[in-house]
Amino acid sequence: MDAPVLLWQGWKRQVKELFPGLHGHQKTMLVLLVIGMVLAGSAVSQRVAEDLSGRGLSLAKMPGIERR
Repeated sequence: MDAPVLLWQGWKRQVKELFPGLHGHQKTMLVLLVIGMVLAGSAVSQRVAEDLSGRGLSLAKMPGIERR
């Protein structure tokens, strides 16, 4: 299995345990943001989004990424 996918699954489990009061979509966005920053090596939102999209971890389309 791909390392980013394993990282995603493990981190998602930990976020569920650490933040039980957050809604599901908030947990998912937190997981995506943190993993995206780690994988992209940057906190710049466009770079994070492009890296996640390039690795198949996000369903965001390039026009949506560009708008953000």
